[in-house]
Amino acid sequence: MKKNFHFSRGNSSGSFICVARTERAAKWSRSVALIKRLVLSAFLLATVTGPAMGARATFLSDPEYLIDVWEKEDGLPDSSATAMVQTPDGYLWFGTFEGLVCFDGVKFTVFNPKNTPALPSGGIVNLHLDRRGALWVSTYEGMARYDGRTWRTFGKNEGWSGDYARTFAERRDGALLVTTFGGHLFEVSNDRFTRLPDPPGERGQGYFGHADEFGQWWAAQNAFVGRLEKGAWISALSVPNVVRDAVASAPARDGNTWLLLGRELRKLRGGIEISRVVLPEELGGVWSMAEDSRTNVWIATHDRGICRVTPAGEMRRWSTTNGLSSHNTRFVFEDREENLWIGTSGGGLVRFKPRRARTIGSESGLAVPVRSVATVASGGAW
Repeated sequence: MKKNFHFSRGNSSGSFICVARTERAAKWSRSVALIKRLVLSAFLLATVTGPAMGARATFLSDPEYLIDVWEKEDGLPDSSATAMVQTPDGYLWFGTFEGLVCFDGVKFTVFNPKNTPALPSGGIVNLHLDRRGALWVSTYEGMARYDGRTWRTFGKNEGWSGDYARTFAERRDGALLVTTFGGHLFEVSNDRFTRLPDPPGERGQGYFGHADEFGQWWAAQNAFVGRLEKGAWISALSVPNVVRDAVASAPARDGNTWLLLGRELRKLRGGIEISRVVLPEELGGVWSMAEDSRTNVWIATHDRGICRVTPAGEMRRWSTTNGLSSHNTRFVFEDREENLWIGTSGGGLVRFKPRRARTIGSESGLAVPVRSVATVASGGAW
């Protein structure tokens, strides 16, 4: 490549001028390259790990997750998130006490009776996405369903009592089980709600409902765990003496069922226990429970944050001291990108984004800044 250098004619130091300017050009080239790398690194870091528009990074030192939060000032209509689903088109839907919210990753779109007359109320209690991709919405004033094109409202004419939905469950044939906070259970088939017999137990407390791999309905609370057989409820498990609301159930991804009884997390197959983990502490009242793609079980509690139980039985808990914006949590939901979303009462919506790289700092025993790193044959590093 041809290079043009400036020489001072008749100057004995001409060669020196050439070398000096060559060195300055090389330094400038290296500086520009360094700046480009820094800008590119900053861009990639922001793209891969940065919060979505409107979110605020609330806790940066968690070793496993990048934690962001959204509240009213960030675009949510209310600082409580009650339930969540992800529709087949990828949109995230949240329930709040001030409307149903659709999130596209950048902005929130709010649905309420003013812009969606088929929605009975803006107070959203619970959500469920059925096997056909339809969104069921339990509100303060009734039940609605959105199939992606049209809305439909369900009320007394369809057999729905108007109570608040505590849980939704679904069989392989598409039939739904809806349990209410008032302690009633309804089977939904062909758009008709049929009230089932009330299970034993403390009816006013409400039940967790689920379907086993044989299509039988189950109900669980701290005074009763059993299944419906030929129109009658049969007790299947003896319930230990646990605190109120310390019982929950959730479907496992392998078709089995998770059951929490106080400090005992059991896995059931057809009502038969196949594994058990004893938790190191009592979690108190439980709002909901869910399994993620790595078969960890997440438990959302009334006043102790969230808890994760790994397949090995190890437990970790998050609260307002290490990342959550509120200790009163309603749900933990995993989206298709393996982000975990936590709905809170009063603390908005929290996202746990898995770290793709591990940060090692003073909390890991690194006492001084690092200038360079070298690996050794044994696999370690200096």
